[in-house]
Amino acid sequence: MQDRARVMYMATSKNVPFDELSPFYLKDSEFQLWSHFADSDFDNADSRYVKIKMHMYSNTFNSDDGEVQYSEREIDMVQCTNENVLNRRSKEKFFPGRFWCPQFTDEDYLQADYNQERNSWMRLVVHYCNLTERSQEGKDCASNHEI
Repeated sequence: MQDRARVMYMATSKNVPFDELSPFYLKDSEFQLWSHFADSDFDNADSRYVKIKMHMYSNTFNSDDGEVQYSEREIDMVQCTNENVLNRRSKEKFFPGRFWCPQFTDEDYLQADYNQERNSWMRLVVHYCNLTERSQEGKDCASNHEI
């Protein structure tokens, strides 16, 4: 990514009324998150530089003993069209290249309940290339100098 734009943009298209819809299941919902690198050649599925990953966190109660359990899941970011968020002209002018959206499963939900102290949250993270994963595919990672 040396000598390339390193700008990453992330946005969502919907505010969720958690007091009415908790838990809010994400798969096939109107809630959309997306990310985009200014580098139009960036491929999250095959990058020597970085990989965008979504991390989902939650604290839920075990119903048997009332103890809080914390969970963390990693959600793959896959290429998406993002047609519902941007009109065509904005996309062509300001966001050339690919969009990356979380690939939610039936298990992915957001919740917020102040009185019960239950909540969940997501974090979009840019990870450096993982040499161990890439070498299993016969590929390498860019050096720190190249990044």
